[in-house]
Amino acid sequence: HRVQKRMYYHFGEMGDALYFEEKTFVLKNIHDTAKQNSAAKFEFRTKTSFGGYADAPKNIIMSWTLSPQVYIDKYETGTASLLMRLHAARKALENGYTISFHLDPIIAGHDWPQQYEQLAETLFNYIEPGHIQKISLGVMRFNKKLKEIILKQYPQSDILANEFYEGVDSKFRYFRKNRVEIYRAIANEIKKYIPEERRVGKECRSRWSPYH
Repeated sequence: HRVQKRMYYHFGEMGDALYFEEKTFVLKNIHDTAKQNSAAKFEFRTKTSFGGYADAPKNIIMSWTLSPQVYIDKYETGTASLLMRLHAARKALENGYTISFHLDPIIAGHDWPQQYEQLAETLFNYIEPGHIQKISLGVMRFNKKLKEIILKQYPQSDILANEFYEGVDSKFRYFRKNRVEIYRAIANEIKKYIPEERRVGKECRSRWSPYH
């Protein structure tokens, strides 16, 4: 299959790209396409414990969304644990994939600084920093429809306990001063391990720089 050169194809923006892999084999079937189109990149984003297939081309990026384990237990029930995701990332490296990670959504629980400091330490103790293509940061945000679903299906959840405001894009976010504090604190932890060019923010740089 021919695809557009130098294009970036992202699987998993709206749902887990590998949740049904054992039935759909989308990742497996994309191997040949990726090998025939080495200038294009194909990213599969997941929260699963699946580490892919052998003899993978480097232009397929397997990426994991990471959260502190206490937040996984609380808000991501039914997904792989933090250590299972990191073990899968190790396996993906062995299989030949490029790997990356997303700290998104970052949730400002009452002890978030300690939780994300521990997450960074666990990540980089488990995965050699030089093997990571990038790490992206994104603070929690949601639209009105998702807010209604949370309130209806999870009325006891405290995930909406913080103060939020509705932006011009109709998404709710923490107030700017809180987002700046979160981005800079977590970026300061990550910079201990990987250089700036491999750190990506989901908002403009003024939200989380300078952090030197």
